[in-house]
Amino acid sequence: MVKVNYGALQTMSSTTSSASQGRVAGYQQLISAFSTFSGSDDLQGAGYDAARAYASGIMVSYYQACILYSEAVADAADFLADNYSALCGAESLDEEQLLGEIEGASRLSLQIGASITSLSNQKNRDEGRLSALQTQASNLNDQITKAKEKLENLRKFDSNSASANTAANDAAGRIADAEHTLGVSFAAGTFECTTSTDWADTVATKWEARAVSMQEAYTEALRKFYNGEELTESDLTAIERYNSEYPSAVDQELLQHSKEVRSLKAEEMRYRGIVDKVDNHQNISTEEAKFMDTYHADHPNLLVNNDHVKKYLEDRKGYDSSLENLNNKKKLTQKDVDNIDNFLKNHHNQKLTKAQEDRLIEERYRLVSKKSKKFGQKKYSDKDLAAIKAYIKKHMKDDNKPGLDIDLSKVKDLPSLAVSWSDLQLTVANVVMEAGGTVQTVGKGHFVGDNSLEKMRNFRNAVNNSDAMKVFDGLDDWTKSTSKLGQTANHLGKLGAAGAVLSGASTYLDEKDKYGSKVAAEDAVAHTGIAATSTIVGSVLGTAIPIPGVGTAIGAVAGTYIGNALTKVYDGARHEKVETSDVLSWSNFSPF
Repeated sequence: MVKVNYGALQTMSSTTSSASQGRVAGYQQLISAFSTFSGSDDLQGAGYDAARAYASGIMVSYYQACILYSEAVADAADFLADNYSALCGAESLDEEQLLGEIEGASRLSLQIGASITSLSNQKNRDEGRLSALQTQASNLNDQITKAKEKLENLRKFDSNSASANTAANDAAGRIADAEHTLGVSFAAGTFECTTSTDWADTVATKWEARAVSMQEAYTEALRKFYNGEELTESDLTAIERYNSEYPSAVDQELLQHSKEVRSLKAEEMRYRGIVDKVDNHQNISTEEAKFMDTYHADHPNLLVNNDHVKKYLEDRKGYDSSLENLNNKKKLTQKDVDNIDNFLKNHHNQKLTKAQEDRLIEERYRLVSKKSKKFGQKKYSDKDLAAIKAYIKKHMKDDNKPGLDIDLSKVKDLPSLAVSWSDLQLTVANVVMEAGGTVQTVGKGHFVGDNSLEKMRNFRNAVNNSDAMKVFDGLDDWTKSTSKLGQTANHLGKLGAAGAVLSGASTYLDEKDKYGSKVAAEDAVAHTGIAATSTIVGSVLGTAIPIPGVGTAIGAVAGTYIGNALTKVYDGARHEKVETSDVLSWSNFSPF
């Protein structure tokens, strides 16, 4: 499949031409040096005569071959750029995309054609609808015709490209022959040539043709300029080469015009390159965004993904303005926050710094708090709840926590909020299990004692004194509810998390002698997960009871019973057959 990016192809052409001219200038200096040496008679002798002959016959021819090769490569790049522009215009094309467009439009055209036929055969047909369908069918046919024409031209360009590098390949072959001659001579330590030098004869012929070709190309560019015709990449290269070779003979108006055209094309290709980055959802700098905005305003007729560019520029202006407020630590409006959030959502490669993220968390929460105070908020959106949760998480480990200015007891959609809090509880429970590790905690000697009851008490004390439980203790600082709902949910959350870890540790000690350490450790993890999950389920169920605090308490207890039943089912499925009556027994649900 053929795919061509117009801007990249044009940039390659101008860049290759510029690089070629730089190399040619260097080779010309070497040729001048060798020519001067071969023409001097200050040094006499057979050795010097042989060196002078070698310099003029071999070294000068070698560097002439290098110039011919460098210019042939640039000519190939110019040919590709000019041939594509002539066939396909200033538009990037993708063969696969065109085939898909033709197929989709053709399929839709057939469907509309069938509808037109059916509607035409109706006696009391809707003429307005029939006319609309016919217009749509005509537009689709035009779209298909244009897409097929683009596809044909793209494929023709691909076919023509095969011959673009013929001259460059031939020139490369002559350089290889020349370097073989040089290698043999240098290895023998002599200026005599024992290999074929036919390549030098070919270079001499090509060198003479180069002068004629250069004059013809320059004359054609001069004619176009005075006739008001657009100059191609090949024309611009011809002017620059002629100026390098014959600086006193070049037309100064033409030379100045070529420089202006190069500058304008460079700006356009830069613009197209930035647009490509936007289309590919790549991050662009503020400077690039400003350049794109300015260029787009100055060139309204350059329709390069115009709708997409307009939308991006609008979003970017809002984002940059809001981000500046954030960086300057100004109070953000809700529109500022939305500008930043929406831009980051649509442009995934655009990232905030850690400091910017922290500042945005503070501003999101401040706006939720402000809205709550102003309007007596009783129902929070998902975004509001996410802002509250992010704020709590950010300050969870702070020694001096700022107060939570929102009264959670007034929140009507408590189940949604309860899930968020339970989420947090589960996270901390996982910290206890994963960071410390249920099995590792046991291995450190926290779970010791003369009997089971003493072991359980010791382990409970170890858990309650852990960093995870200190995190839960901090939650009391956040809740200012007069109904004590927040404190109640917090303490029940502690019990749920501690109970989850206790369940896992107890399982490990009970089973390690019976089933081995590996199986016991796996069961410990399973029991921990079941207990933690059941706590969340119970808390969500409990919020259905409209009495603050009571519903949450009942739900937590219900979660404990559910966890015990699920644990029994798990153990039975893994180690022994369990009867239904065993699972339903009240003793299986009891936490004691």
